[in-house]
Amino acid sequence: MRHRGKIILAIILGSTLVVGFFAFLLIASLFSKTTPTVVANSILELKLEGDMPESVSDDPFLKLFAGQQSSLRNVLENIQKAKADKNIKGILLLINNAGLGQGRIQDIRDAIADFKESGKPVYAYMEQGGDREYALAIAADKIYVAPAGALLVRGFAAHATFMRGFFDKIKVEPNFARHGKYKSAVERYTRSEMSPEDKEALNALLDDIYNDYVENIAKARKKDVEQIKKLIDEGPYNMPKQAKEVGLIDDTLYLDEVKDKIKEDLKLNDYKAISGGKYNNISPTELGIGKGEKIAIIYASGPIISGKSNSSPFADETIGSDTIAAAIKAAREDNSIKAIILRVNSPGGSPLASDIIWREILLAKKAKKPVIACMSDVAASGGYYISMGADKIVAQPSTITGSIGIFGGKFNINGLYKDYLGMNTEAITRGKNADFYSEYKNFSEEELTKLQKYMDEFYIDFTSKAAQGRNMKVEAIDNIGQGRVWSGVRGKEIGLVDELGGLQKSIQVAKELAQLPANSSPQLVEFPKVSGFAAMLADLEEGAAISQEIKQSQMRHAIENEMPTEMKETFRALSIIKTMEKEHVFALMPYQITIK
Repeated sequence: MRHRGKIILAIILGSTLVVGFFAFLLIASLFSKTTPTVVANSILELKLEGDMPESVSDDPFLKLFAGQQSSLRNVLENIQKAKADKNIKGILLLINNAGLGQGRIQDIRDAIADFKESGKPVYAYMEQGGDREYALAIAADKIYVAPAGALLVRGFAAHATFMRGFFDKIKVEPNFARHGKYKSAVERYTRSEMSPEDKEALNALLDDIYNDYVENIAKARKKDVEQIKKLIDEGPYNMPKQAKEVGLIDDTLYLDEVKDKIKEDLKLNDYKAISGGKYNNISPTELGIGKGEKIAIIYASGPIISGKSNSSPFADETIGSDTIAAAIKAAREDNSIKAIILRVNSPGGSPLASDIIWREILLAKKAKKPVIACMSDVAASGGYYISMGADKIVAQPSTITGSIGIFGGKFNINGLYKDYLGMNTEAITRGKNADFYSEYKNFSEEELTKLQKYMDEFYIDFTSKAAQGRNMKVEAIDNIGQGRVWSGVRGKEIGLVDELGGLQKSIQVAKELAQLPANSSPQLVEFPKVSGFAAMLADLEEGAAISQEIKQSQMRHAIENEMPTEMKETFRALSIIKTMEKEHVFALMPYQITIK
């Protein structure tokens, strides 16, 4: 008994020490978040690097473990604050290995264009960069590249990997049905090459994105479009001095020389800088920003699934129908909220989860609460489904959208089990369709007919709801549907999109619909708050599942890092299908389009 008492006492003392340690870290981090002093004539240095998420938690405890992570929301807000801050003399963009899509890149360019209306200059510096980095840099007044760096501008290429030959080798048989002649997601698994329809859609999309890119460069560098196309064709510029000679950049300098140049240009005695991380702690209200009425912003990033969203920095982001529907409901029922902006960055996913979110948007509209869908890099298939009920849809010219269609099915792995692993699976069933989705047999003709009927019925429902939301005829939606992906600029022409722009444009539209003063500066309120450490502790009973999800995500990323990009995207699509295997039907983009 005495020995057991010592063990219990040791456990209590140990638990107290652990809790005390975490409490100390939390208190220390809370007190460390002090408002920085911005001295006169400061330069705001913004790092634009990595795959910047739409928004991140401001939970100080979580930051201790996940690290300080910059978000698009932080960057856009910092640029807006810097415009109003009399102590900020200009901005220096430090660009490195940007993982942003074209939609988010344009959002940053829009914010910088607005900032430059203040008359303050913007400089861009990169040691080296490709087309993504250059697409960010052209927002600046001056572009500098390190002398030994490179400007790897060479245009865009979209690759698609087809796995049918691989599945044939390992005796796995894809069993899929679809509705939409352009709904080519299944073709990644059922074909060995692009179908004519797939090639047609992808070519048109790439044309739109490339033309937008070229036009933006031409405008920024004061050259004509054909001249820019020629310069791109002559790239990449492995020696940045060549890029300077043709006028794509302003000079080749080291970072300290860039800072000296800024000091000289602006006639400053000293180069004084404040980082974006520190500037995050400057309250917008101190600068007269965000003092107006409240507008809710709901971030919907990642594949769409049933249940809770995941916004943890330790695993892949997902859009959970429970989380997003509850957020829309909360914003709808909050009388202080005058409008709702749904910020969508999703290739789609579960039709069921998409429909639940779509219905909550209709309820918000019924309650006379304006809803604006603001599309980011991609809002396609299920991503378009959750957007189409909004009062207005805003997208960037290069946003990937549409893909109105559905597919479903399974993989028969019986051949893999028998021929390669020496395993045999037999089934004893009760009920004619008990093993309808069994992974150990192909669909029968009758089963395939039944699955196709469901695909057709869901497609009719999808197009009918899209027609209702867009105030168009079903036949018109069907003509531009069929699973085809479109750019934002083309989406506006055919009626899928109302306005071209990003978050700034969406706020303007929200003010108009909510009848707020045009010159007002509304307060953006996130619904729901990005999960922090306290929320993770509250969900402790789900800790094992969360831990397993994180481990699986980390393992998948480790494997994917060894793959070519095209194969990464294919396996990522397979992993999305795996997470929704209970549903077996998908409102998902044909593939994750990565343009490089």
